[in-house]
Amino acid sequence: MKLRTEKEQIEISSQSPELGRVFENLIADQVEGEELRISFSAKFMMDALSRIDAQNIKISFTGAMRPFIIRPIGDEGILMMLILPVRTF
Repeated sequence: MKLRTEKEQIEISSQSPELGRVFENLIADQVEGEELRISFSAKFMMDALSRIDAQNIKISFTGAMRPFIIRPIGDEGILMMLILPVRTF
């Protein structure tokens, strides 16, 4: 799965031999920092999101090849999820 941020827009894409290619553009409420391109396992992201019971989430990145954190907005009591990126060429 690949994610790219650009101003207040997020582009998500994924490709699999079984399912084909998926491409989605989302409008984010708030994007801070530099533009980012990062790849990670879709399975890890789905596992993390399935354990968060919230409508809105915050994803905190520190760099393209650094782990990132997912946490629900409005519920600081829940443990945050850590996702590791993968290198793609």
